[in-house]
Amino acid sequence: MIYGFSNEFYRWTILVGVPTPEVLGQVLNGKVFKKLL
Repeated sequence: MIYGFSNEFYRWTILVGVPTPEVLGQVLNGKVFKKLL
């Protein structure tokens, strides 16, 4: 599960560029994953 999270996180950082605290918070809350799904 950690690897899957890391992979999605890296993909997100590549698309966005540099992860901001707000983005990190959304990722931790799972909002980003829900949007991707």
